[in-house]
Order: sequence, then C-alpha cells, then structure tokens
Amino acid sequence: YTQRRRERARTRHDMSGLSPEVQALKDEGNKNFRVAEYLKAAASYTKALKQAERDGSEQRDLAPIYSNRSASFLRLSKVSQALSDAERCIELRPDWDKAYFRKATALEAQNDDDAALVQFEEALRVATEDQTAMLEQKIRLCKQRVARAKREEHHQPKKAHGEKEGAGKVR
Repeated sequence: YTQRRRERARTRHDMSGLSPEVQALKDEGNKNFRVAEYLKAAASYTKALKQAERDGSEQRDLAPIYSNRSASFLRLSKVSQALSDAERCIELRPDWDKAYFRKATALEAQNDDDAALVQFEEALRVATEDQTAMLEQKIRLCKQRVARAKREEHHQPKKAHGEKEGAGKVR
C-alpha cells in the first residue's frame, strides 16, 4: 500500500497534488464548461472527484473541482447541488475567495440575497487584490436588491388579524 502511494505521488505532474488521471478529468470538465456543455462538465468533475478518492489525493487540492462543479450545477439550475459543492469547497479552502463566491452565487439563485451578501463579504475579506473590485461590485448590487426587497416588504398592505388572502375584495 505505501509503495503504491509513493509511486502515485511520483507520477503526479503538477504542484496541485492531483494525479494525472484526476487532472485530465478536471481539464475535460473545464473544456466542456467553456463550450457550455454543463452536464458533461459536471459529469467530468464528478469522475475526477471519484478518481481522486481512489488516488488518495489531498482533499484541499479538490476545492477547484468542487468549485467548478458548483458552477456547472448552477448553470444547470441545480441550485441545491451547486450550494452543496460550494459549501464543501469552503470546508476545504476557507481562505479562498472563489469558494465563498460560489456559495454566494448559489444563494443568489435561491433569491436569498441576505445570505448571499454575507458570503460576498466573506469572499472580499479573503480576496486577492485582483478580485476586490469585482466583489465590491457584487456586494453593491446585492445590497441594492436587499434594500429594494425591504422597501417592497414595507409597502405591502398588512392583513387584519384573521383576515384571509383575498378577503374583502369585490368580485
């Protein structure tokens, strides 16, 4: 077992700690994503994660695969799966702005702008300088949606206690 593990470690071709097989599946997913083949991309990322499990890949190195699969699921409107992968990504790389960004975009898709705002702000907290402007813009837009929703909620007529929806309307 230890000998096989050493051999696998020697055959890894990049600094990410992914085996060549996992890297090839990730690259295949990236290629499919770029041409809007999101279902194929998600399938490739899933295969990569399964292969990584067999290879004994370092968990932290799998965060980009979870992130990419999250983006694929979001494009397929599989929001709960996108959110789950984003959360796994945060567990693996709590210092990576893209992990929080993925969670924020999934929450936006669920129309949960309050929670999305928290995640965008967390992304900004750990972001590299090159991501700051984009995240600040996302935060501004999210805050605008939150404020608009609160204004609309405030302007909704309140129902009297016990009044049913549509009661009092002339038909």
